[in-house]
This record gives sequence, structure tokens and C-alpha cells, in this order.
Amino acid sequence: MSETIYVENEHFRIRSARLEDAIAIRKMVFKTFVEYGIAADPDDDDRDIMCFGVPKANVVELVTVFGDVPVGSAILTGGDDGRVKLTKYYLDKDYRGFGAGVAMLQTAVATARQLGFKEIFLKTRARYKEAVQLYESTGWVRGADQPGPGPERVYTIRFAES
Repeated sequence: MSETIYVENEHFRIRSARLEDAIAIRKMVFKTFVEYGIAADPDDDDRDIMCFGVPKANVVELVTVFGDVPVGSAILTGGDDGRVKLTKYYLDKDYRGFGAGVAMLQTAVATARQLGFKEIFLKTRARYKEAVQLYESTGWVRGADQPGPGPERVYTIRFAES
């Protein structure tokens, strides 16, 4: 399978994930969990990151790299209902402030739209304040809060019918 480059500039590149990205991305995601006081759940909510980089049907995995270092991730998983779920949208805190987080989110939304989905949604936690602020400032609509354990907030973007 050929690699897709979604974004490239002087600071970073957003591309399709490779198997060799898996260890660095898992470490980055779990480091972020520790930063926010979240326990990893590799058997359930975090199962998708355990097989990052392995091609799967109805899944698009994005990775953000600075130089050759994988520092960000986003996973799009398509459903049969015309919706796609965004998970594992994380960027290493040492690489924030260069526009990579916004570019990765925009790339995920644009990719979902290009693939013909009617809606993209994600679940997140209120404690991810920077991400919540980004969602709310870029057109994501907050839905009803969900019962715990796990992420309590749901955000969506519905795409216009063409």
C-alpha cells in the first residue's frame, strides 16, 4: 500500500500511518494519558492504538511527524451508518504550538468528508481542555454528555448533503 501525504510544510508532515510508527505512537498516547491522569484501557477503549499502523478495513490512520519522529495520531473508523468516529487524536505536548494539531484535525475532517461519510464524531474528556477548546472553535457541535466511565463528551460535525 502506498503512503499518502496529506500535509507537508517546513515544520511537520501528516501522512498515512506505517507499522513502524506503532511503538512511538503508543508511547506518545500513553504519555499523554499520564499527563492528564487517565488510565489506559488497551482491552477496550484503547484497543485501536494497540494495532496502530496495521492496515484494517474501514480505517484510516494518520500520523504527524516532525523530521522522522512520529509525534501525533488520529484514527478514523467508518461505520455502516454513514458515520465515522475519530479516535486517538493526540499530539505530543513537546510539539504543540506549530499548527500541527489544527492541521491534523482539519485533515481528519476533510478525509472523512472525501470518503463520503455523512457525519464525523468523537468522544473526549472535559479535562482535555486544549482539545475541547479546539473542537468548539472549529465548528464541532457538543452533544449530550455520556455516563462514565470513559469519555463523557461527544462532539460531531454533520456534512452537507451533496
